[in-house]
Amino acid sequence: MADLIFPFPRVGEVHNYEYLFEADRADGRREGRKARPVLVIAAGNGRVVVAITTKGEADGRRLVSIPSDVSRAMGLPRGMESAVLVDEANIFEWVGFDVRPVPGKKTSCFGRSTPGFVMAVRDRFLKAGRPPMGR
Repeated sequence: MADLIFPFPRVGEVHNYEYLFEADRADGRREGRKARPVLVIAAGNGRVVVAITTKGEADGRRLVSIPSDVSRAMGLPRGMESAVLVDEANIFEWVGFDVRPVPGKKTSCFGRSTPGFVMAVRDRFLKAGRPPMGR
């Protein structure tokens, strides 16, 4: 693992991370169920990330669909079906214990979103009015 690269994440980057959903935490889980792409929407003392779904597992949730050109820039594996969950977020210090390398790569970073899309997602998250969940 010494040759893995975990670049300091910047707003707009998509990283591989074991996201802990609020519902799972309420059920007593302390770890995410699986590594998934997350979008960094804020960076300060911690990194605020929102989950990306590539399989549509978001019944009744607030979603922002990812346009195909943005999905390609993000480096997502199944871009045509992807959306960002904007009604909850995780916050953690870098490099967190839940950061994972992208399958087949030596880095945690899938790619980078377009600035306009990141701002739209961040605005929708802020309108949801829920603070990010600390990890």
